[in-house]
Amino acid sequence: VISRAKKWFGPVALKPSFLARGIKAPKRDTLSFGRKGSNSKVSGKGLPTITFSRLPVVTCPGSTAECRALCYALKGTVGLNVGAGNYNANSSAAANDAARLGAALDKQSKPEQPVLLRLHVSGDFDSVEYTDAIRSVLTVRPWVTAWVYTRSWRKQAEVNAPGIRAALRRLSVLLTVTVFASVDESTAKERTPKGMRRAYMGAEAADAAGDTTSLVCPQQTGKVDGCSSCGWCFGRGGKRSKRNTTF
Repeated sequence: VISRAKKWFGPVALKPSFLARGIKAPKRDTLSFGRKGSNSKVSGKGLPTITFSRLPVVTCPGSTAECRALCYALKGTVGLNVGAGNYNANSSAAANDAARLGAALDKQSKPEQPVLLRLHVSGDFDSVEYTDAIRSVLTVRPWVTAWVYTRSWRKQAEVNAPGIRAALRRLSVLLTVTVFASVDESTAKERTPKGMRRAYMGAEAADAAGDTTSLVCPQQTGKVDGCSSCGWCFGRGGKRSKRNTTF
């Protein structure tokens, strides 16, 4: 994973030092969906929310210098524990196996126990195989409502991970999945996939894109206590907004 990321971005871009030094292979390849995310937004008084995260930067073929510099997954709790737990396993080839992914998800959710799934508090889609595995798992589990913010929609990601954008389009057509094109100021003018909502990294990115209708995250403005209480990003009652979001 590290050698591939060096090819994408060069060793200088793999800061902080624990990424630059390299990432140890997982002691076990047990995939893990967790109920305690390091992002305080992933909470609320609605449905239970689980997460599935991966190593930052090295699973992010469409990342930019700006998002790597500001990445919250490299700071705080995530940054301190990124080499531990199951982030390594979740970033390995084991995650390309739909059967294993499904078995891990079933430990946290059953048809009679609907849940919300926040994909990638840390990390991103880095291959067609992994993206299609996620799609296969969620296709047959309609009780799981998922959403994700990705940089893998970019042409740069296609160069680094051929076929990734088509795989994202296949995933985004699922009624229970919302895929956002994550955008910062440096990518505001790039064309995002048709029908894919944008998630702006700061008001500067929305301004650079000329978007005056994007909604600032209600949790950040104190209107709700967390994602499950809100539903703006993933929808309510089968209805999803077409407006963009600013964080």
